[in-house]
Amino acid sequence: MEHQIYYTEAMDVRCQFCGALRFQREKLNCCHNRKVSLPPLQEYPENLKLLFEADGAEGSNFRQNIRNYNSAFAFASFGANIRPPPGRGPYCFRLQGQTYHYASNLHADDPEERRYGQLYILESNEAIQTRANAHENANCLVSVFQKINEAMNNNSYAAAYHNMRAIEQQEQERAVIKNMPPRQVTMQFIPVPDRRRYGFQCTAILLFIL
Repeated sequence: MEHQIYYTEAMDVRCQFCGALRFQREKLNCCHNRKVSLPPLQEYPENLKLLFEADGAEGSNFRQNIRNYNSAFAFASFGANIRPPPGRGPYCFRLQGQTYHYASNLHADDPEERRYGQLYILESNEAIQTRANAHENANCLVSVFQKINEAMNNNSYAAAYHNMRAIEQQEQERAVIKNMPPRQVTMQFIPVPDRRRYGFQCTAILLFIL
């Protein structure tokens, strides 16, 4: 059977409204004549940019173990029914049904088993060392953990966990001074009312004392 060769030509046609590139024979309008407007992507922290682009030992180690680093700094565990498509071909990450994110308690029953958000209430050096000592991160570098940790300083979720720990300590001190049991400190994640199916995950964080 003879196959017909179809040449797409170069992707060099620029949209007059949004500047996106498309093929010469691609007739679909990318932004519907400026009816769809997406904000520009935010620049990611310089420390992470260097790790992605550097040619040295740290950059190479970061890219080779990027999934380990990502998991080490996750705030919650990921749950889903993973259903790879049958047959041969390139890898495809396919899920069936709903995805879940399980947030842990603020304190682990065993300090040696701290994971996810529990690491964000620790001092930076202790949190970095805990991540580095995990057996699954045996091939990761402490110096890379330090750079990622610096990049996380501006993360609103990390700040929320730090504030949570500070409020908890203040409540414990208040209880000692007043000779009474400490009140329960609770962190509540309040979803932003965005019902768009493919919208970004947005969450407001509220800290309060019961």
